[in-house]
Amino acid sequence: MGVDRSDGRHADGGQRGTCIRCATCDGFPCRVGAKSDAETCAIDPALTDSGLRLATGMRVRRIVTDGPGRRVTHLAVEGPDGMVTVRGGRFVLAAGAVNSAALLLSSADSYTPAGVANSSGLVGRRFMMHNNAHIAAVDINRRNDVTFQKTLSVNDWYSDGGDGYPLGTMQLIGRVDGLMMKSWATKVPLPVLDALARRSVEWLVMSEDLPHPDNRVTVDGRGRITTAREAVGQSTHRRLHRRAKRLLKGAGYDAVFTQWFDISMNSHMCGTVVAGTDPATSVLDPWCRTHDLDNLWVVDGGFFPSSAAMNPALTIAAQALRVVAESDLAR
Repeated sequence: MGVDRSDGRHADGGQRGTCIRCATCDGFPCRVGAKSDAETCAIDPALTDSGLRLATGMRVRRIVTDGPGRRVTHLAVEGPDGMVTVRGGRFVLAAGAVNSAALLLSSADSYTPAGVANSSGLVGRRFMMHNNAHIAAVDINRRNDVTFQKTLSVNDWYSDGGDGYPLGTMQLIGRVDGLMMKSWATKVPLPVLDALARRSVEWLVMSEDLPHPDNRVTVDGRGRITTAREAVGQSTHRRLHRRAKRLLKGAGYDAVFTQWFDISMNSHMCGTVVAGTDPATSVLDPWCRTHDLDNLWVVDGGFFPSSAAMNPALTIAAQALRVVAESDLAR
């Protein structure tokens, strides 16, 4: 993450940075707007400088098309005062890999009984979310007094774990405290967890989750969303985890505790509206426009054909900039 950490006046005479060096930077909203998140870097400037309007308390229920044609005509949106119609020339869906797919599926009609933009049958399929584990390395004789901890990664085994096959990466995450540990180690007394947190360094061990058509998002007739996943690549992930533990033990840490992530810790979701050049085997084209509809784009983690073994956020941002710069969306 990027934070405004200026300790003095900028060269142009501007004021000090707004970051107050709190211990809840990673994984929490910033109270003072000093973090380079989507709100600070994109939404707020857009609302200030471009005349855009952000409608809150609204939920898109259906994407409505012109029937047998190739265009979205409007959105059916539920708001505080009931249903409203939102019309436009171009529509961008960016609700995240699960909710974008769910909305497309929920918008099925007599012309598209399998869901909007789903002639391939792949909307909602190939759901991926990485194979992740959180590990806390504890040195009982040394306190960790770092505030901004998310500064280091180990990529030595990313492309080759020693046998010609990739393993993945391990990277620092933000500091945790005893109360955050309590959500997992529920039976451990909080004072013990506080003591561990003061002497621990926290890492994320991450390997690739491979696409599988049965790992998918579905929506039932009552609008309830179900996400089904059986992790692919677990043996690789376990080998990476063992390698990471040996590394940390060799560096002098006394104990390494592991929290395995399952679907309840579903970060880094991607793959549910896969991009490609063939409409028979993909939902989107390489610029994230749906093959089936000329004026509908899906620009979020859903376009990924594979998950790699890195946080997808920067790739999503780069693809969004590419889509705007090189596709018909901006014309």
